[in-house]
Amino acid sequence: DRSPAPQAESAQYFKDSIKFFKKFLSINEEKNPEDDVLIMLAKLYFYSGYYGQDEILNLLKDVRKPELITNDDDKRFFGYVFYINSGDEKYIKYLTSIEKKSNLGKLFIAGVFFTAKQYTEAILMYKDILNNQIDDNERLIVQRNLGKIYFYQSLMDESLLFLLPVYAKEPENAEIKTMLKKIYLSKGDKVNAKLYEPVL
Repeated sequence: DRSPAPQAESAQYFKDSIKFFKKFLSINEEKNPEDDVLIMLAKLYFYSGYYGQDEILNLLKDVRKPELITNDDDKRFFGYVFYINSGDEKYIKYLTSIEKKSNLGKLFIAGVFFTAKQYTEAILMYKDILNNQIDDNERLIVQRNLGKIYFYQSLMDESLLFLLPVYAKEPENAEIKTMLKKIYLSKGDKVNAKLYEPVL
């Protein structure tokens, strides 16, 4: 799933942190901050929800040696932002080199494809994950996202196959209920569509 928007209090914390960082750089006359400082500031921009993708990307473009980034979370962030904005396959290779072969790593890469609307690649990776031994939470994530992808592609029967098991686990999920209602309406099945009406 894509990351939710930050809560108001969290957003304010990130904005305050950004002000502190910029003041620190200004006081120390840092015209060429170190790569880890640039990445940290870019992450603060991202999580504050206040800055646009262009501003985040411009900060990361100043990172001089991405191959020397040591923190895996920083690597994920760097690769994610560049792939989402450019679609360049080299960033998927970069991310894959970090994530190895674990299910969680594959879920992250599939999520990047999903966010970038590279649905064919996302489907292939999610289905590969389903073929592995995974826990119930991982299976639910895969089913939910496959259901959404097929829904976005107007493949309603395929979407239904994945969304119904998700609804059984998450009956209060309003987004899933709305999708199920729309699927049944598209099939002319008003009886089943009514089952997913919001409760007033």
